[in-house]
Amino acid sequence: MPARLLFLKIKFMKSVLIFFIALLSFTALFLRMAGGEVLAQSKKEVKSHKIKSSTETVTENGNSNSYKDSYTSFDKNGNITEFIQYNKDGTVKKKLAMKYDNFKNKIEEVEYEGSSFVKKKLFSYNSNGDKTLEVTYDASGKLVRKEVFVYNKQGLRVEKKIYDGSNNLLETHQYTYQQ
Repeated sequence: MPARLLFLKIKFMKSVLIFFIALLSFTALFLRMAGGEVLAQSKKEVKSHKIKSSTETVTENGNSNSYKDSYTSFDKNGNITEFIQYNKDGTVKKKLAMKYDNFKNKIEEVEYEGSSFVKKKLFSYNSNGDKTLEVTYDASGKLVRKEVFVYNKQGLRVEKKIYDGSNNLLETHQYTYQQ
């Protein structure tokens, strides 16, 4: 293989590797910012060990300074009731507060950036515990998004419709299953 071709192949492979590392890092950051459960312990472990809260502290390599990165509190069922992400200077970057019904379904999620209220999401469920509705309101209380979920007789999600704040249909997602 000519040296130039080998060099280009190695350069391409390095670019692909860097892309995948960046993609994985972005995915983890997105899940965390979206309130995903990127936690040290699973929900099952949180519940079984009766963990009430968790604090994540970061110490950067080559630096002896540490800072609190996040704080998470849980209810007795292991559900996240509050997630706070901090800036390096200790100020609040983002805060999520969640409420659950007696069936352990999330029914409300309130989001803050710093101390400013950003949005509120409300969730509804059918008798099987399947999410049927998710509505999002902005800081002024105005509806900005609505998602409606439909299930078949077997309890499988078959459709999701997304509407804007004026109830205009934006997208329809249909799900099919092969058995």
